[in-house]
Amino acid sequence: SMLSDLSHIISGKSDTLTYQTPEKLVEAFCNGTVFIMTSKQWGTKSIFQHIRRNDGLNGLRRESLISAIQREVDSHLDYWTKLASHATVAPFLPFQQEDLSSILKGRVQALNLKYQGLHWKLLDVSLSTINYFTSHIHIEY
Repeated sequence: SMLSDLSHIISGKSDTLTYQTPEKLVEAFCNGTVFIMTSKQWGTKSIFQHIRRNDGLNGLRRESLISAIQREVDSHLDYWTKLASHATVAPFLPFQQEDLSSILKGRVQALNLKYQGLHWKLLDVSLSTINYFTSHIHIEY
């Protein structure tokens, strides 16, 4: 299984992770290090709880957040305690409204340049519209 292979890599018994994609069998050489990146599986609940509890990212205490995520990860790894004991948590915090607004402005500008003269003379979206679409009304956190 994948967890068994990960355990062997972290313990130093192997340096190869083998897994099947729809197209082929893949062998990855890990040299004792494996990064597991999740989006909605492990840690998400802890991150959102901490953000809500602290009214945003400004009051967030890193140690408390990492400890909560580590407990959540450990609960998923269950009896794979050897793997869990070697895990380091590096949380990726969600975008804030300013980040999302900046991304949306850039996408609108790119669309304007790409299709200007084909579908419109000028695509311009007001700042209040961008702020509306990136506000808490439309974003889960």
